[in-house]
Amino acid sequence: MQPSGVPPNTLPFPTLLSFALVAYTIEFDNEAERRLQHGASRSRRAERGPWLVSLPMYVNCLRFVDDDGITLDELLRRAHVRPNLAGMERWGYLRVDPATHTIRATRSGLQARAIWEPLFAELEERWRSRFGLARISGLRTALVALLDAIDLNLPEALPILRTGLLNHLAQAPRPPAAAAARARLPLSALFSQVLLAFALHYERTSELSLAIGANVLRPLSDGVARLRDLPDESGVSKESIAMAMSFLTKRGYAAGEKNPGGARLVRLTESGAGARDEYRKRLAAVEAVWRKRFGDPTIDALATALARVVVEKRRKLFEGIRPHPENWRAEFPPPQTLPYFPMVLHRGAYPDGS
Repeated sequence: MQPSGVPPNTLPFPTLLSFALVAYTIEFDNEAERRLQHGASRSRRAERGPWLVSLPMYVNCLRFVDDDGITLDELLRRAHVRPNLAGMERWGYLRVDPATHTIRATRSGLQARAIWEPLFAELEERWRSRFGLARISGLRTALVALLDAIDLNLPEALPILRTGLLNHLAQAPRPPAAAAARARLPLSALFSQVLLAFALHYERTSELSLAIGANVLRPLSDGVARLRDLPDESGVSKESIAMAMSFLTKRGYAAGEKNPGGARLVRLTESGAGARDEYRKRLAAVEAVWRKRFGDPTIDALATALARVVVEKRRKLFEGIRPHPENWRAEFPPPQTLPYFPMVLHRGAYPDGS
């Protein structure tokens, strides 16, 4: 239950940030699932209710929608990202009026909102109890200090990754929120905004997304691996790996083959090996730019605060994501690591692409 084969003290701060955000999100989702009426796990398949989705679907979409309705333009203006409206309507949370394009919450959507909204305060209290008040207070202080210096008004949850598994915003952001407002944000929002700002910087001139570099190219340190091993090595779902591999093979970065035993292999091409090495260099280069722009003390304070939670207390981090017996995650083996960058997909916005 730790990063696969990598000494924790060598991990860059965006990786530590990803571990924290993913762990928080899974714990949040597990508790929300326990309280929601749904039929998405084997133990509750006879129940009626909406299909399950992850925290970003609430934060970037449903929290702005009530039974009075909201227009798409207003939703985009407030959320700063384009949500998966078709999915949220199909899964039972929203209904879209085809004549007026007004979006309203269904009865199930309103019930889900009532369950999700208070969970942020509850989760933060859990983290204070589990990791210690000083650790969480120090982490919040370090996150807010960095966000105070970032001149972007970012969504409070990561967006759904678009083609190429790239991050994006729906429109040009407005001026950033006031410092007092940032200080009141949930931990998940603080994690998301810093990580998204880093990813947008990384991807500004990169051919491949940070998600692909962190979760697919990074584990291929020897240039070849069994396809079935990549989910355990990366912490993301096999569906996420399949999407990334389709993108990489079509563009000549990787090729699939079989070994003599019949196992499917993934092998990086020469350009793929170059992209893997470029991922490592770019990650370090962007961090160096951030250190120059925001100051070594600001970055070091955040890295240290993150390490005090996800490295020093990593056993407690994994204890927090242990599913309830009725959770759908209880039907699968526990993860061996967490994603080195979240794979937020249109399938439900789960942080590991599930």
